[in-house]
Amino acid sequence: MGLVVRTAIAVAMILRDMFDHFKDEKDKTMIYIILFLFAIRGLVQFVLNFVRISSQGGGGPFLRYKMNNGKSVEITSSLQQKEVVKAGYGQKDVFNLQFPHYNKFIDYVKNRPNKDGVLIAGTYMAYFLDNQRNIKSDGMLSRFREQNSDGNLCKSYQRLKDSDLKYLVIDPNIGTVVMGEGNESLFNRFFAKRDPVTGKIQDDGAISNLVKLRKAGYISLFSTNNL
Repeated sequence: MGLVVRTAIAVAMILRDMFDHFKDEKDKTMIYIILFLFAIRGLVQFVLNFVRISSQGGGGPFLRYKMNNGKSVEITSSLQQKEVVKAGYGQKDVFNLQFPHYNKFIDYVKNRPNKDGVLIAGTYMAYFLDNQRNIKSDGMLSRFREQNSDGNLCKSYQRLKDSDLKYLVIDPNIGTVVMGEGNESLFNRFFAKRDPVTGKIQDDGAISNLVKLRKAGYISLFSTNNL
C-alpha cells in the first residue's frame, strides 16, 4: 500500500510540474490525451476482472468467497477429525483459525479504561482491540528491558505502574529472529545470558525479568497459548 500511494503521489506531482511549465496548448493537449488513454486502459481492466470472476466455475476462489462457504474441522465422539462444510463462513471464522488465543484477552479488555495502557510486543493484537487508546508497541522489548536494567524488581514494577501499563502482550518467539552466533548478544538481551557449562543465568534479559516479576507476585499470567 505504501508503494502504491507513493507512486500515485509522485505521478501527481510530475503531472502538476508539467502543467506549470508547459505554456504551449499543444503540449497540454498531449498530456490530456495520455491521461485519457490511461483511464480507458483502467476501465478495460476493470471490466476484464468482472468477466474473469463471473466465468469461474463452482470451484473458483472468487465464487467461493461470494457464496460465503468454508470448511472447518470438528472432533467426533470417537476423537477423530472430520471436515465439515460450513455456510455463513465469515471473518470471525477465519480469525478463530488464525488467532484463537487472542479472543480471551480481546474480550477481557473490551471495556478497558483509556488510562490502562497495553504494551504489545511481536503480535498483531493491537489491530483487534476495541479500545485503540494508550497502546504502546515495543517490538523487541527494548523499552521493557530498559525499565528493568537495574535488576530491582520493585522499582521495575513501579516504573510500569507509573507508565500506566496494566497489560503486557508478548510473543516470546520474536526472539527467534536474532538466533545465531552473529546475533548472540541481542538474543541474550532478549532472553538471558546463560553460562554455557552450567546453564545458569548470568545476566537477565527481558523474558527472564518477566519470569522473576511473575514469581515475585508483581505481575500475573492472565493467558497463554503455550500451556
